Amino acid sequence: MAKQKLSRKELKRLFMAFPEIKNKIKMSKRNWSITKIEGEWYNAKCTDSYGVSHQNWFEHAYDANDWIYYMWETEKPPLDQDEQDELLANAIHDCRQIDQRAGLRAIL
Repeated sequence: MAKQKLSRKELKRLFMAFPEIKNKIKMSKRNWSITKIEGEWYNAKCTDSYGVSHQNWFEHAYDANDWIYYMWETEKPPLDQDEQDELLANAIHDCRQIDQRAGLRAIL
């Protein structure tokens, strides 16, 4: 059986009829750009497959290109809300301990 490529219109109808299919298809969101304005360094921007955007400046275009590939090779899924909350709680706890060791008055 030969694979048949669906048109955008057919895909939209399919997704509307079966919304659970859309969640199972991983569509890449990767995008990139390297621009240069006279007198400035190269501005590299990229979006990883999770939709997270990154931006950095480089003196040479080849460094910007290498950085984009590095960002894609090392991408990780975004943290869920519980993981974010735990990281924030740990950071606040560590800051309070630093203040306590320095003899500063507790603010929380």
